[in-house]
Amino acid sequence: MLEERLEHLNDEFLDLLFRQVCISLFEKDKPIFSFMLCIKLLELEKALDSAELTQLLTGGVALGEDYGEIPADWINEKMWGELNRLGQLSTMKTFLPHFTKNLDVYKGMYVHAAP
Repeated sequence: MLEERLEHLNDEFLDLLFRQVCISLFEKDKPIFSFMLCIKLLELEKALDSAELTQLLTGGVALGEDYGEIPADWINEKMWGELNRLGQLSTMKTFLPHFTKNLDVYKGMYVHAAP
């Protein structure tokens, strides 16, 4: 009962904090604040993998690795490097093999006006 009450109080406090801060922000800054708050909450809950966050924010750091031949002409060198670095994350190990098997599907998304 006490834990449930504390959880409700915490939720209400976070909601109030969010609303009060958003009052003072320009509309263009609200998504950034929301993202930062979400990242911090996930970090506090230990539900955030720092390697995944770094990959999301930077695309990984290119250190001159050779990732082999690019499998399609519509994929540039930067994209190929980012895809390979993404595949190095423990949660994305199966993505690169899936991507290379389904190049036509991904090309359709890549060239689509509103993917």
